[in-house]
Amino acid sequence: MSIPGFAAHLKPERLKLNGCFFISLRTAASQPFFGEVAQRILFNSEEGILADAIWSELPQHFPTLNLDCSVALPDYFLAVVTVKHPCAHERRNTVHHAVEFFRQTTHEQLTAYNPCFEWHAVSNIQCITSSDERNALRRYLRCSPERLWAEINRRERT
Repeated sequence: MSIPGFAAHLKPERLKLNGCFFISLRTAASQPFFGEVAQRILFNSEEGILADAIWSELPQHFPTLNLDCSVALPDYFLAVVTVKHPCAHERRNTVHHAVEFFRQTTHEQLTAYNPCFEWHAVSNIQCITSSDERNALRRYLRCSPERLWAEINRRERT
């Protein structure tokens, strides 16, 4: 998922080592593994609750990663993160490695609930270039998840 008006998706080797990033991960074939929307209310499944828990533990594995906000929608996981490297010699791209770690860990653990669980092949990571963009994304993710999910599905159909 790409948010109109925000920086384009970048390949891992093109990502900056530090900064603010928008992450969008989709399940394979847009399967609603993370929950459902019923009567305009988002109900997270066991898989959605587990994905949130795994996400919240990422800073334990990646100390320079600061979690800002995130939401598990039925077929997406969306987040805003900030990466700050205290050492100039740090070569590992923390945001890319953290996303891949999250994808791998959730896949390993979620297949226990549903052997069919798969992520879409592509991770969408976008650089956020200004505080206005970051604040807009925060508002976007913190708005009603039901409304957000409906908007995503509407965009994909057009």
